[in-house]
Amino acid sequence: MTQRKLSVIALLFFFLALASREVLRALPVAVPGPTWKLGWLLFCLGGLWVAYRMGPRAAITELGLAAPVFRGLGIALLASLPMLVVLLLVSRNPMQFVPQTMLSSVLLAAVTEEILFRGYLFRQLYRRAGWHFVPAVLVTGLLFGLAHIGYALRGGVLEVLGVAGITTLGGAFFSWLFVRWDNNLWVPIGMHLFMNAWWELFAVSTNAIGTWNANGARALAIVAAVVITLRYTKPARDGTSA
Repeated sequence: MTQRKLSVIALLFFFLALASREVLRALPVAVPGPTWKLGWLLFCLGGLWVAYRMGPRAAITELGLAAPVFRGLGIALLASLPMLVVLLLVSRNPMQFVPQTMLSSVLLAAVTEEILFRGYLFRQLYRRAGWHFVPAVLVTGLLFGLAHIGYALRGGVLEVLGVAGITTLGGAFFSWLFVRWDNNLWVPIGMHLFMNAWWELFAVSTNAIGTWNANGARALAIVAAVVITLRYTKPARDGTSA
C-alpha cells in the first residue's frame, strides 16, 4: 500500500475524532468537554497504529511529543512575555486566576488541539501524504478555524467570520513553528498555552476576537516568536519556505 493511501487511512481518524463530540452528545450520560478532548489523543494513537502499525513510543515521536519539552515550552514562554507585559500595562480588568478555566480552556485545550491539528493532521498532510507546505498549512488552519466557530455562533455573522479568521491564521502560525523547530510540538503547544493563559488571566474576551489593546499585545508575542524562530532555526530540510 502506498504512503498516500496509508495517510488517507490515518486521516479518517482525524475526522472521527472531530465527530466524536456529536456522538458523545447523543449518549444518555453527559460527557464533560475535557474528557471528550482527551479522547482525541486515543484517536491519534489509533490512527497511527492502524495505518502504520506504530506502537505508543513511535507514535509519540511521530506526533512531535518526544522532542525536548522544556526547550519548547521555554522558547514559547520567552516569546509570549511581551503579550503579558502589555496586558499588565493596558488592561482595565483585574487579573483573575480560575483553576478550572486554566485547566480546561488553557492547558487541556492547548495540548489536545495542537496534538490533533498540528502533530497529527498537519504532519499527515505535509510529511506522509506529500503535500506542499502552503496547502498543508492552509487546510490545517482552515479546519482549526472552523472547529472554533461554535463559540461565536450566537454573536452573528461578523463574529463568526472574525473568530474563524483569527483562529485560522493562528493555526497556520503554529504549523510554521512546528516545522521550523524541527517538529518539536512543544513550541506551538507552549505558544498556544501561554497566549491563552494571558488572555484568560486578564479576562480579555469570551472568544478569540478581543480588544484592540489585547490584539496588539498578541501581535507582539507573535512577532517575538517569529524573530526568535528566524534567529535560531533554519528552513526546513526539504527546501520548503518554512
